[in-house]
Amino acid sequence: MKKISQIISYSILAVVVVGLVLCAIIKVNFRPEIALPTTGDVIEIRVDGTAKVESSNENINYKEFTAKFDEAFKLTILYSFFSGRLGSELKIDEVKSEPAYNGFKVLFRYGQTQTLKKDGKEVPVADNSSTPITFDSVIFDVAEDKGLAVTNLYVYKNGATKYYKISTIANFDGLYDYIKEIPMFAD
Repeated sequence: MKKISQIISYSILAVVVVGLVLCAIIKVNFRPEIALPTTGDVIEIRVDGTAKVESSNENINYKEFTAKFDEAFKLTILYSFFSGRLGSELKIDEVKSEPAYNGFKVLFRYGQTQTLKKDGKEVPVADNSSTPITFDSVIFDVAEDKGLAVTNLYVYKNGATKYYKISTIANFDGLYDYIKEIPMFAD
């Protein structure tokens, strides 16, 4: 009887250890459903309101930049759980003005109008509306050493007076390091 209880105990322990290892490996993606910029779209990096680098300057490698951007939203289940963000839901709010920024201000300008989606479905401009939120620009800040933090991305149409704030979580440390290596910003 003692051997059976030991086998059961070790089996339960093994299941817990395997579960923890899987939670430390498997990642959850918190990136909003916005398209990654491709060749022809503009990636612009601003400091103090002045455009310092634009993708047309050939200083930005689209593939590397978008990979760093995309990776910033991929967090392990364990990391997300212990930070209290595992169940975080994407929040979308309408705001009237462009926000202030802490670090680099990154702007994506798309060649074609995009539609904001959540869980694969178009997000309407209002609760009782069937008109989806469309945009041609995304703007967000990338600050130094923030680690995992609530991140706000703002989508809007160029020349519009209202923005849609998308709140999610991300760790932009890798993207910040990539930007700092661009010749314009290198020390």
